[in-house]
Amino acid sequence: MTDPPAGNAASLRRFLAAVRDDAAILCLDFEASSIGPHSYPIEVALCDPVSLVVHSWLIRPVPEWLALGVWDPASAAIHGIALDWLVASGQPVEMVAESLAEAAKGARVLSDSPRHDGHWLRRLYAATGAGSPPFALDDFHRFAWAAAAHRSPRPDGALVRAEAEAQARCPATHRAGPDARHNAEILRRLAPDAG
Repeated sequence: MTDPPAGNAASLRRFLAAVRDDAAILCLDFEASSIGPHSYPIEVALCDPVSLVVHSWLIRPVPEWLALGVWDPASAAIHGIALDWLVASGQPVEMVAESLAEAAKGARVLSDSPRHDGHWLRRLYAATGAGSPPFALDDFHRFAWAAAAHRSPRPDGALVRAEAEAQARCPATHRAGPDARHNAEILRRLAPDAG
């Protein structure tokens, strides 16, 4: 897998500056123990659409999540993360929350599912005792639509092409890192001179 030429990165920076008002854009994705109010976050990732650098963290469940939360075997079959491996290999919630806050500092953070990801983001920070997360989530789909409209008079067609190219280049896999990168790839494909 090769990245677009460096000239495309400069063009993408200019393009993103034209469709946003923040210093940086990051794509976020969570994986969780299940879907629903008693689910808890098990993995989170951020990806920068300019550099395509991915930061990903496995989250060790806190005792309260293990006691009162829901671990759905159907969800585990989708993301492929076993609970015993997560407990043994995950990082403490405090470390993940601190690293995530530092990586997202000053950025506009996009999620393709702000309702679900927002729930898991709030659960992560609540488990640290910090209360509210230090950043909000914006809707990836709205941002991508604005980016597509900036690129083409037919934003729906531009989005379909960008999604297909991103899927070929970096398939969504139901793991936080690849899925965050998949969305970053979509934004990269929407740059004016993207292939």
